[in-house]
Amino acid sequence: MAPLVEPGASEIDGLNALRSVIVERYRSLRCRLVEPGGSPGAFLRVVNPVCGQLAEDVRCRPAEPGDTKLVFVWSWGDVISPADDPVEAASAVARVLSPEV
Repeated sequence: MAPLVEPGASEIDGLNALRSVIVERYRSLRCRLVEPGGSPGAFLRVVNPVCGQLAEDVRCRPAEPGDTKLVFVWSWGDVISPADDPVEAASAVARVLSPEV
């Protein structure tokens, strides 16, 4: 069962939920939570170790400024999915990091 990201959860909670799904369902991928000091904040670094050039930094942020609803976003800022659906986001990330595509 996928971890839930409740309304009011932090961005870190969202990234940890996504990390849990990737670790459980996509064992060929490696990921780690990176928490640099300062802006733009934490992100989940996901790598396909078979082809190290296939990597993505996923962030979690409010859907709109001041909103409590979170979304997962690609490194270029486009929305992947709502953070309350980490399974959908994990599937999208796995698809992008697959060399077969």
